Amino acid sequence: MRLTSSCLVAMATACAFSMAALAQVRVANGPSKAPNNQDWPVFLGPSGTGVTVDVGLADHWPKGGPPIVWSKQIGAGYAAPSVWAGKLVVHHRQRNESIVECLRAATGERIWKVEYESTFTDPYGYNNGPRCTPLLTDKPCYTFGAEGKLMCVELDTGKQVWARDLSKDFSIPQHFFGTGCTPILEGDLLIVLVGGQPNSGVVAFRAATGDIVWQNVGKETWEGIETD
Repeated sequence: MRLTSSCLVAMATACAFSMAALAQVRVANGPSKAPNNQDWPVFLGPSGTGVTVDVGLADHWPKGGPPIVWSKQIGAGYAAPSVWAGKLVVHHRQRNESIVECLRAATGERIWKVEYESTFTDPYGYNNGPRCTPLLTDKPCYTFGAEGKLMCVELDTGKQVWARDLSKDFSIPQHFFGTGCTPILEGDLLIVLVGGQPNSGVVAFRAATGDIVWQNVGKETWEGIETD
């Protein structure tokens, strides 16, 4: 699959980025100092609509597709990549390691890589990799793995700011798809559909620290009874 920067937008919108395939990215411009219309730092894009405001996009591709600027072999997963200010962050899985990797969007050169153990197994055998798209800001980068690890790292360096194992913190049942809902940043709160119990269907974390601010969808829905 050969992708322009605009196609990267469409790919993220459909969440159809096959991490088991060869990621091939076409970048129109080099790194920028600040986010611009070509950035796509969150699932469904900066406006949350899945629609790009880029102009001058080609109506048709050449028969052989647009030129490939760079390519990189990556691991398993369903997570789309995110782009911010010249950095492309992709979350994938190789063997028993969940990998968050930051690349230069223009060249594919690695800037940093963070790895942690993941033992999640898709009971239907489809794919054991992450499902959630990285969420990027000018400083933090947030990721949410299929095994339930919610992590915040510095976008520039990959240094961990904080991390939580939500599967243990909230007794999340072993769903067949794993944890698969990309977090949303609302002001200084990181909103996550945890799917835990008995009171933690939706949880708001302090974005800077990972501390719990509130949780909801609990007793009124589930009567405080744990589910299988």
